[in-house]
Amino acid sequence: MLNRNGASTDALVTGRAEAAILAAGAHLSAQSWGTVLPFSAGVVPSTDAYASGLTVIVQGALAQAGDTLTLANYSVVRLP
Repeated sequence: MLNRNGASTDALVTGRAEAAILAAGAHLSAQSWGTVLPFSAGVVPSTDAYASGLTVIVQGALAQAGDTLTLANYSVVRLP
């Protein structure tokens, strides 16, 4: 859904990704930006079946020791 590479000159980089799950698939949206990294946004449809469940994986990589990466405001809302 979202893959961005920040520069070493970026003091902060942020990203946001959302998915609305429907019977026929999903609608995915994402946006990100940084202090140097330019703004990027997108919306795409997905036809992946979700009847057997979904797996959400969050990954990140750091350029050097001492850098930090924080996941904040992660939530899942399920409506009947």
